[in-house]
Amino acid sequence: MTPVSIGPDDPRMLVSIPGKRRLAVLLFALGFAAVGCASTTEPPRSSAPGASSVTATSGPASGPASGAPAGVTQTDWGQIRDALPPGFPLYPGSTPTQTGGGVASAVLEVPGDVTAVTTWLQGALEGAGFSTLSLSGPFEDGAMEIESVGPTTQCRVRTTIAPLGGSTVVTVLYGAVCPAN
Repeated sequence: MTPVSIGPDDPRMLVSIPGKRRLAVLLFALGFAAVGCASTTEPPRSSAPGASSVTATSGPASGPASGAPAGVTQTDWGQIRDALPPGFPLYPGSTPTQTGGGVASAVLEVPGDVTAVTTWLQGALEGAGFSTLSLSGPFEDGAMEIESVGPTTQCRVRTTIAPLGGSTVVTVLYGAVCPAN
């Protein structure tokens, strides 16, 4: 399959970075983290679905969206909120972490393997009113990706679940047009 570069509003929602390149990008980003990229996080209030407050993490590619309202950041994927809203489902035992993998609404270390976490998150997102557009993977690096749409077709969420150094890391890109609460 030939990779296709798309935006968050493209209905095809195909993965734009193939496995080997994805791993190279992740390793490159981790190199930046080792050099001293800063990140700020706020611990979640609860790990149960229905209550969360996780602040965005920033890596080397982060920055405010040009002309965007406060709390929104531009990414290659599109504009995202800098934090997950209260009530966004979090896998039990999730803790904020840093990976240096770029900007995200949340980056969380979770107990559990990629398959179990992916299955749980897909069900929890659907239970919270998000529809699954696609479930991709496992990729060469073992990662899975859930593309979801929220209460409106413009509200998109990308959730990546990846093994990383003996841990499982969940990275959430929560679209800027999605509800803030």
